[in-house]
Amino acid sequence: MRKKRWLLVVCIFLLSAIVVSCVKKQEIINSKDLSESFVLRIIHVNDTHSHLNPLALTINKQKKGNSKILVGGYAYIADYVQKEKKQDKNILFLHAGDAVQGTLYYTFFQGIADITSLNLLSLDAMVLGNHEFDKGPEVLWQKFVSRANFPILCANIYFKKPNKLQSKIKKYIIMQIGREKVAILGLTTPDTQNISSPGNNIGFKDVKKVASDFVQLFKKMGINKVIVLSHLGYKQDIKLAREVEDIDIIVGGHSHTPLGKLEELGLPSEGPYPTIVYNHNKPVLVVTAWKWGYVLGDLKVAFDRRGVILENSWQKDSRIIFLLGSKTGIQGLTARQKAFFVSSQKNKKVEQNILDYSKEVEKLKKKVVGKALKSLSNIRIPQTDKRNDLAPLVAKSMYLKTKYLEVDLALQNAGGVRTSLAKGPITVADIYEVLPFGNSLVLFELSGKELKTILEKAVDRALQGRTGPFPYLYGAKFKLRKANPLGRRIVDLVIYRNNRWEPLKLEEKYLLVTNSFVARGGDFYLDFKKIKAKEDLGFIDAEVFLEFVQERKLLRGVEEEFYPLEEL
Repeated sequence: MRKKRWLLVVCIFLLSAIVVSCVKKQEIINSKDLSESFVLRIIHVNDTHSHLNPLALTINKQKKGNSKILVGGYAYIADYVQKEKKQDKNILFLHAGDAVQGTLYYTFFQGIADITSLNLLSLDAMVLGNHEFDKGPEVLWQKFVSRANFPILCANIYFKKPNKLQSKIKKYIIMQIGREKVAILGLTTPDTQNISSPGNNIGFKDVKKVASDFVQLFKKMGINKVIVLSHLGYKQDIKLAREVEDIDIIVGGHSHTPLGKLEELGLPSEGPYPTIVYNHNKPVLVVTAWKWGYVLGDLKVAFDRRGVILENSWQKDSRIIFLLGSKTGIQGLTARQKAFFVSSQKNKKVEQNILDYSKEVEKLKKKVVGKALKSLSNIRIPQTDKRNDLAPLVAKSMYLKTKYLEVDLALQNAGGVRTSLAKGPITVADIYEVLPFGNSLVLFELSGKELKTILEKAVDRALQGRTGPFPYLYGAKFKLRKANPLGRRIVDLVIYRNNRWEPLKLEEKYLLVTNSFVARGGDFYLDFKKIKAKEDLGFIDAEVFLEFVQERKLLRGVEEEFYPLEEL
């Protein structure tokens, strides 16, 4: 009996010790003593890709169908950020990279239109994205970095020889916000070496090692609040949050990932805003703001005196927002839908700056960039005596643009090409009439079996009257038997590899590039949504085709050997 009683006392004592320990730990991390906390707000964008003007956003008004609303635009972003900064001194405004490449503003001005606008936005810092290097380091310096009035960051870049970029690119900055110091560290995807044009003199180090080293440096400096401004991609940001201790917030870009409860608007979402990762029981907040300036991320958190983010302090005031110039566009939305939208005014200086460049863009649209040696038709479904000359050329432009990635084939849906090109001069405006949607290029790794299934279903849909899905390829070709049933219409499918045509192997892996509309399941390409091995490369289809036409000058159809199909 005494032994049992003694064991009971010991158990109660141990249990009490554990409970007290847990409570003390919880009190430290979940402290309610907000009087001693430090509150920080971060407004952020990423992957704006030269979209300086407001964009049309299609949202679902539920019972009233779809509706288009104009959102974003640098003039409205500037007004919102500057007004918020006047009211709240603890705000940072950050850009997570890829400010350029995607519209005619970059095609014609190579970054000047972007940087002169960004200089008016009250940015606190920006990290270099891979597309900043698309025209090479000299253009990046002359047209962008040398003109910036805000810090441009990248801690994992290195130079084999001295370069002018070194004088402006910082590894990190320390911001004094009230009585607190906050470190902001910039990290750029090491893939930049392979997916852009940084040149042989520039390389990128492993981000985990670099992040770990700088976090330790910040500790020695007595700084316990660390933000990583990242152009790595959402999944890589989550991985970094798990692997490197003492990072508090990762503000990311690169993957064009939509976060938050956007399903309310009929839009895709790939995770919560913010996404919470725990590293040694401490919350690390990962955020990103989709693409093109459609949205702003607006994150608000509180830190305890140790520099640890207070549990759930982000829940009340953190959100994804869409900026509106007028509230007329949101009539008919539910109250929950309207909560996503914030009214803003145009900043006059930014508006005028963009207007100056847009006038030049309108003139340059009339510029002749090539010549069609024959009429390049856009027949959606080929006939015995008629075929589509234009869609295979668009596919070829995508194929050549990504060939450095060892892509095997390109796929262009017939519906994505909106008009034919007449024989004669081709202007910039003509290119944008052919490809008006601003789709980006997306790279997939898929099996031969998956490819065959996707093509069979696309042909089946097209033959049922929905002609948009019909697939036009480059780097692959097949024979089409229209009379056969689903699954047996595509025969003799071959892929061009190692300078020869090889039969498709069902178990083999292939790299395919297509446009982002198809990649997200548009035109009934639903199987693409199931494939996880994919990457949005950020190149805009019209820009790619424009570059293709400018380089060749004279256009005719693709080489006969590469014409993608033969009707049987």
